[in-house]
Amino acid sequence: MKSSSVEKDDLVVSRAFPTSKKKPLGSLNTRPPANGEEYLRLVNEEANKIPAVKIAPSPANKQSDDKIAGWVKRGWAEMRKEENAVDELMPNKEWEIKFLDWFEDTRQELRRWIDKQASSINQAAEVLEMPKHRNKTAWYKFCYGSAGTSPTLSIISKIDQQTTLSLISYHTEWLSGNEISKAQSQWIFALLLRIDKLLTPNQTSLLRELCRKCIDVRKNLSACDVEDINFASANIIISIIRGSFGQKDL
Repeated sequence: MKSSSVEKDDLVVSRAFPTSKKKPLGSLNTRPPANGEEYLRLVNEEANKIPAVKIAPSPANKQSDDKIAGWVKRGWAEMRKEENAVDELMPNKEWEIKFLDWFEDTRQELRRWIDKQASSINQAAEVLEMPKHRNKTAWYKFCYGSAGTSPTLSIISKIDQQTTLSLISYHTEWLSGNEISKAQSQWIFALLLRIDKLLTPNQTSLLRELCRKCIDVRKNLSACDVEDINFASANIIISIIRGSFGQKDL
């Protein structure tokens, strides 16, 4: 369940990738990016419009925070679109290499943003209250209740390693059958961006269980379902855990 408190962002976004300035981006207001170059330029342009400091007791500023959630939504959607072009159960190597490079760069960008925010917190701002990491029921309501919360930068930056691991375990339980909802895939994607790679064997096993669950979801689908959102979401999560977290035996 979403708290009535309003969270404030001190947002400073630097570019994760260099992009060219050959063509104006005006036409992208009416169509999706045609390629990775246009996508990155659009993200950079939107990031540059966000003020360095944003006080958010007002609903208008909460809408800005929703826009910031695009770092998950747009990134996930872009990679899902390219993954869907592959007609195998698992993406080909070219796609995986490109995606994992992008994922690692985005992880580093998130880490730099969090480190910078740690030194510029405005103590006067109200903070969105989040459940305790052991309260699985409360977290389900927080993420997926009637007022479900998107994994914005504000929220993800305040989730520590222990809570991130707990949420990964919870999400593994919440996956079932042949379905990974769009909201679930975005939360899992954000958690995998947030988690520290220095993991104990027991902590690594949580990622392996999540990967196995996604493999099961994919097995329940057929090759003709490659355009299905569940198929693409499963492949993205599997690729991250296998490639970025060194679990290639799965």
